[in-house]
Amino acid sequence: MVVHHLGIAFEAASPHALSADYAAYIDDIILSTSSDPFFSSTPYPINYETSTKITHAERYTTGITFKGSEGTQNIAVSQKTDKLLYHDKMATTILAKPGETLTPTVDFKGSWMAGYVYIDKGNDGAFNVTYDDNSITDMGDLMSYSLFKGKTSTGATVAGTQSPSANAPAFTIPEEQKPGFYRIRYKLDWDNVDPGGNTTAANPITGNGGIIVDARINIHADNVNLSRATEENGGGLNGDILLANGTKVCGNAFYHLKNRNIVHGTMLYDTNYNRMTRALTPDRLKLESAGVKSVKSRTGLIKEVLEIGVYGLRSKLERLLTNRIWELKPEDILAIEEIERTYRDPEYLYGKKSLNEKNITFSGRVEGCGRIEMHFVTQQERVADVFLTGDFFAHGDSDTAFRKTFKGVPMQTRALAEAVLTHHPETSVRGLSAESLIHLLETQLTE
Repeated sequence: MVVHHLGIAFEAASPHALSADYAAYIDDIILSTSSDPFFSSTPYPINYETSTKITHAERYTTGITFKGSEGTQNIAVSQKTDKLLYHDKMATTILAKPGETLTPTVDFKGSWMAGYVYIDKGNDGAFNVTYDDNSITDMGDLMSYSLFKGKTSTGATVAGTQSPSANAPAFTIPEEQKPGFYRIRYKLDWDNVDPGGNTTAANPITGNGGIIVDARINIHADNVNLSRATEENGGGLNGDILLANGTKVCGNAFYHLKNRNIVHGTMLYDTNYNRMTRALTPDRLKLESAGVKSVKSRTGLIKEVLEIGVYGLRSKLERLLTNRIWELKPEDILAIEEIERTYRDPEYLYGKKSLNEKNITFSGRVEGCGRIEMHFVTQQERVADVFLTGDFFAHGDSDTAFRKTFKGVPMQTRALAEAVLTHHPETSVRGLSAESLIHLLETQLTE
């Protein structure tokens, strides 16, 4: 039974003789036959305090599983040791699709208890079901049960001499259910569809050794087929992942420094295309030199094709990539070493270069500036592009300024020196004088 209590609070310092400046609120008060009555205003209430412990010495639950297209998904509980009636497992996410059938199974020690499954399909903070002492008039959020007034949710008869199954029957997610995150509840109880648990004196859920477990369920659309990008399907190298429509949602990058390498990858779930385009403005020749064709039209978003939400995606990746242990055998290590040779290939790391194209790198430490590295891409003995890296402090867009300065200049000491003098490198890099940069080029360039 639920009683609604109306409370009004006035502001003590009100200048309006308590005729204004007040707030009203309503509390939901749940009345039960429990020996320890309590009040609750939280969503998804149970008919007991969450700290309540079961009193049956021989019954307990250690886990619940849901089997469907995602395989067997587990929710572990520790009722054998903690004896708690209520278990908050909202950190655990069950995956399912609209129209999919899930089969629940309970790891239950004992007998003569029935299973009940609820999903808050309306995300309204409650598990709604309409019933009386004899029948259920509206299942609502009640998805499945193995006993209520001698019947299961499938209509099967449970005789009075039979121990009902603790496993609620398989149930189907409605086809029309909108993808999103919802709360799912599994309850072990006796002949009672109240989602908060049986409170009758004859069969309280606590005395019967029942349990209430809440978790998240991620109802999502069909999975999307992903593939590794190749030149044949319009992609490049370096581990790009494409959607079926050819748009890129994952890319990897590699950068080589002396005695160390940097590798990173991204998965693009959502972004503002306009802002991304303004923020990422690589030069066309820079991209071409790496053998990459990268344009806005080839960029896709995971959220446009996979409706499980970013947290659902993360949960699935965690389960696929981290929730397992691999024991490598000697033959596995040999196979890895064979694969490693492919990924160490410069053509794979840097992409295919154009004909008559080569890379030249000058590097050194400049006093008062730091380490400077100039990476030249040359075509037909002229500079096609140049990239500036190191541990210096830059002023403004030093990379863009350098590229403009050297493009088209012959790869000769005199010509490069003249380009340096016209650029005034100290305006781009703190402490980098024209003389020191020319000295760096002269000592390493062999004409």
